[in-house]
Parts: sequence; C-alpha cells; structure tokens
Amino acid sequence: MLTSRSIVKYILLRTYKLRKVSARMTELILMQLLVCIVQYFIATSENIRNIFVVTLLFNAFNLLCYYLNGDMATVYSYLVICTRSVIYIYRDKIKKHKWHFAIPISAIVIQTAVGFTAIENPWQLLPIIAPCYVNYYLWFYESTQKLRLGNIVNNGLWGIYNFATGLWIIGIVRAITVAMNAVSYKTHKKV
Repeated sequence: MLTSRSIVKYILLRTYKLRKVSARMTELILMQLLVCIVQYFIATSENIRNIFVVTLLFNAFNLLCYYLNGDMATVYSYLVICTRSVIYIYRDKIKKHKWHFAIPISAIVIQTAVGFTAIENPWQLLPIIAPCYVNYYLWFYESTQKLRLGNIVNNGLWGIYNFATGLWIIGIVRAITVAMNAVSYKTHKKV
C-alpha cells in the first residue's frame, strides 16, 4: 500500500542514489581532466625520462578511474602497468646490464597472465594486448617521436575498449589523447 511515508522514503532513496552517481561522475570527470593535462605533457615533452614519469602519473590516474567505475579486471591490469611504469623510469640505468632484455619480456608475460586470469568479457582482450605492445615500445623506442607513435596506437586500442564497454568519459579522453599525440607527431620533426 502506498503511504505518504513510503513515497517520501522512495524519493529520499532516489535522491541519495542520484547524488551518489553524480558524485562518482564528478570524480571521473575530474580524474579525466587530470589525465588530459598529463597527456598534454607527454605529447609536448622532448625528455624521455620526463615522459616515463608522467606516464606513471597517467597510469595511476587511470587505475583510480577504473577502480571508481568498478572494472576490477582492468584495475588488476593497471596494477601491473603502474609497477612496470616505475621500473621504466630507470630504463636507461637498467639497460646497461646484460639481463636488461628480460624486463620487457617479464612484463609482457606477467601482464598476459594477470589479464587472462581476470578477464570477464571478450572486449577485455584489448586491455591485455595494449599493455603488451606498450611494454615493447617503451623499452625499445629511443626517440620521442616513436614514443608518440606508440602512444597513438596504445590509446587507440584503449579508446575502442572504453567505448565498447560504455566508459564514454574515459573513451573521449582517449580520443583527445590520440588527437593530441597525432598533432604533436605532425608538428615535430619526423622519425
């Protein structure tokens, strides 16, 4: 039976849920603005070490965004990606050792294992493939132009995943990132 008390209770519950959803959307939008700022720096920087440091920040922001959205399979992937990002900051020092080639291979194997154990739908193959490609290009590409080109491919794959799974805000930011890196690639000297 509908009473005034049950109607008020229903309205309050709906208002609370809307506030909760809008607060989460606000957090996602703010996080994506930070990601845009970070991606702008990656697109315009000529210092490879700075690119790696900012990439770590970018990955940490994305980890938080996927966590806020409840996509735990991608969160697990981003934990591996963030760990890899920390190691890649010291890439030049590590490359002086004979065993340096084991780093990207290990990262690819770990990324693939974590990805396949946490996979929930076929679209999540993209968050497994993209980081494996990134492991390769971040380790072996030496020029900022090649890093930008790799970033375009990587963010394109992530953008497809984001749009396919309904993460529109993150997908739009990925599209902006691809555009920023494409413009930066065009305006700087060729590879």
